[in-house]
Amino acid sequence: QGIIQGGTGSGSDFKESTYDALLTVTGSDCGTKIVETRMGTLACADDVVFMAPSEFELQQQIQLFNYFTNKDRFKIHPQTSYVSIFNPTQSEFEYYQSAQPWKINGAPATVSHEFTHLGIQYNLEKPSLTISNTIDARLKTGRNTTYGLMGAGLHGVNGVNPSVSNHMYQIYVMPRITYSLEFLSISSANMRRLETAHNSILRDVQSLPTRTAIPALHILLGTLPMQATIEQKQIALIPSLLNNDTILDIIIHQLATKSQKSHSWVIKTQELLHKYELPCIIDIAASDISKEKWKERVKTAVCLFWKRSI
Repeated sequence: QGIIQGGTGSGSDFKESTYDALLTVTGSDCGTKIVETRMGTLACADDVVFMAPSEFELQQQIQLFNYFTNKDRFKIHPQTSYVSIFNPTQSEFEYYQSAQPWKINGAPATVSHEFTHLGIQYNLEKPSLTISNTIDARLKTGRNTTYGLMGAGLHGVNGVNPSVSNHMYQIYVMPRITYSLEFLSISSANMRRLETAHNSILRDVQSLPTRTAIPALHILLGTLPMQATIEQKQIALIPSLLNNDTILDIIIHQLATKSQKSHSWVIKTQELLHKYELPCIIDIAASDISKEKWKERVKTAVCLFWKRSI
């Protein structure tokens, strides 16, 4: 009967069903390359991304994938699939939007500047809006989750004990606010927006006045600032990425070619490792440390840094 969208087995069942298809598309001479590393086919959970330098190669990737979808009897829905073009002229975008040359099982794929992938709301027409729109969505989700927990006592006056309220906030609300933010290079202005929302909730659960000093909000509950939480998640990702040979090749390429002023995620992560006095990415790859031990080490380093800073 299959698995519902977003169900418990959705991601693993999708990978099992599409393994041969992804292997075939990756092995074909289609798709984008970074130097000699082929990056035309990416998959995460139950999402697939095809990248190609031309419309013909992209259609060839789709056709190869469609062959396996028909053979193995699973569907890629055209209405939830999008084609986005990087750096097109206005006339090029209008042509592709009207012509819709890419077909998924015979149905035209929607051409759009905006799409959502793994919680990130991309805007290729105005890339600066990608981060701000994603943060807007995360803060809205966090507010809705907080309001939903008010019935369980997540509020300051006449609510449950502040430590219990904080535990509920950390378990149910924080993961929804910070979801996917570890993949973004967040500016100081956007980080202040996140910190303001975070501090407001901490102030409310403790029934503290608005003029309360921000360090006191964290000291009384033993919590970390929003920036620390996001940076901890970002650094903790490293071993998972290094286990993939393709991603490892790209990371090494980024370290070799990007300057320190670059907005590259790899360069920003390298700076965070230096900030928290942790080994560099190359040393982590050579150490073969387990994910669990690395997460514990990162948590200890981040807590120690902010304990001194606060």
